[in-house]
Amino acid sequence: MRFLVTAVIVLAVSQAHAGELPCTPVKKGVIQLDGLLGEWHGVTPARASGSAMVVSGRGGWNGDGDLSFTVRCNLTRDTMYIAINVKDDYFVRANKLSASDHARLHFGGRTLYVYPGDLRRSRAVVSWNARGKRRARGVKIAESMQKRGWSVEIALPLRKLPGFRAGSPSMRASVSVADTDHPSAKKPQHVMRAPFSRISFAQQRANLLAFLKDKGFRASQIRFKRNANVVGDRRLEQVLLVGRTIGIVGDGLPGGGYFYLNLPVSSGRDVRWIKLVDLNGDGLQEILVQLVERASNGRRELVAIYRYNDSNQFVRPMQVEVLKAQGSRYIKNRFRMLRRRKRKRGQKRRGYDLWFDKPKAGGFDQSSYREAPASDAFPILLPWGETKKRGFRFEGEEFSQL
Repeated sequence: MRFLVTAVIVLAVSQAHAGELPCTPVKKGVIQLDGLLGEWHGVTPARASGSAMVVSGRGGWNGDGDLSFTVRCNLTRDTMYIAINVKDDYFVRANKLSASDHARLHFGGRTLYVYPGDLRRSRAVVSWNARGKRRARGVKIAESMQKRGWSVEIALPLRKLPGFRAGSPSMRASVSVADTDHPSAKKPQHVMRAPFSRISFAQQRANLLAFLKDKGFRASQIRFKRNANVVGDRRLEQVLLVGRTIGIVGDGLPGGGYFYLNLPVSSGRDVRWIKLVDLNGDGLQEILVQLVERASNGRRELVAIYRYNDSNQFVRPMQVEVLKAQGSRYIKNRFRMLRRRKRKRGQKRRGYDLWFDKPKAGGFDQSSYREAPASDAFPILLPWGETKKRGFRFEGEEFSQL
């Protein structure tokens, strides 16, 4: 049930969504930080050109030769590399630093300002503010003057990159370039922004495409998709519901790639809902689903919990009946998740307790309801039964009744 994704990176890049810059994985040492961009051939770029992409100073912009650029992205295990190649008729380091030619890299809610040096008098400045006062520690760059412009390579440590989360299929990011033609300028004459608002990670997309292909699904059939830590290695996985299949996609799985499990129902319409909830308060999210099981003499609905255990397996530690029905007659229970009042020592946050109560009957009474209690699940609470309320609390891999 686990698969290794090996040969769909190119397909993943080619199918990157509009508005996204694909970031492809490379081995450490492939990118030589020299500003020359020779090793970037074949990497899919985002191109900023045309007046529609000039976000400031459009009236004085004199075509792509005045200002246009491409952006490329590569990723190693611990570093993101960005290459920007700028067409510009003049490279200017203005008297006022913030008015100089420079690139702006927007990650999450922060902006990294990259002021290339001219390789003669002016040194490069990399800062988290426009005036160069907050130097970006750990960020490395290399610039190069081109015949018709300039280029810069930027190495960004992932552990310090705002908005990055290992395992996430994408992150919010954009790049713009500011152009100045006069050293005495007080601000840039033009600013152009690249046509993307997110960086997508090709390996995560490749894992997703491989899962869909293996199961014969289309992307349009995905009913639920959310990023969450369900394995417990601090990286995010993509949790999907397609039909009656739950897919777990991410590099954090043993063997890498993806894992799937088929829910014990006839079709996707019998999956009422799926939720990801940190029941323990340990940062690891469990998968909760409400399922419909059908038989010739009626149906029942259950809330089932799936979690990743210490043996590297997804298991179902428990399931609880919430509805039993025959035709229009039914018995149902209310299901709630209540946050715990206190956080346990060593836990990151408060977990949730699961409660089942308020049994209600429609068309059934004590004399007409003859169903035997379930043996494969906690049986439904009966309005005429002694127990009207049932609670559960998870502690690690075990649960207890409250």
